[in-house]
Amino acid sequence: MDSFKGKLIRLKNELNVETDKEVAEYLEMTNNAFTVRKSRNSFPEKELFALKAKRPELNLDMDYILLGHRRETYEAMEKEALKDMPKPDFSDKTGLLVQLFMQCDDQGRAAILSVAQTMAAIAKTTQSNHATKMHIDNVEQQNNIEHLEGGIHFKKGK
Repeated sequence: MDSFKGKLIRLKNELNVETDKEVAEYLEMTNNAFTVRKSRNSFPEKELFALKAKRPELNLDMDYILLGHRRETYEAMEKEALKDMPKPDFSDKTGLLVQLFMQCDDQGRAAILSVAQTMAAIAKTTQSNHATKMHIDNVEQQNNIEHLEGGIHFKKGK
């Protein structure tokens, strides 16, 4: 099935019509003009978009008509693909960072990316190395105990 025929079949399905003449009427084309477009395999997309704008109550699924896939299919695929992705946190600081990033030239953007990658790696190392953090906490506690036993008061810094 060629592209025009497939689109036409799907459009007829969406409009719940059977004939090319009925499609032409919906698209506000003469039957002759529609037949000429059909013979040239030139689907009347401009007229279809005009129909969608003029008659929203028809609830035409443009993805289905033009691409052959229902909108819900894409939404389900997108949802499945994104389900395990972390949710973005677009705080004011994030927006400011993006804005400043966009104002930079290529060299500035490269510098920002380099710093961000370094900081992310540090955060990942710190977060993933829970045992090291626990060990450091234990050493700090032991130092505090030793200093207190010796009569020296140790204040932990910030």
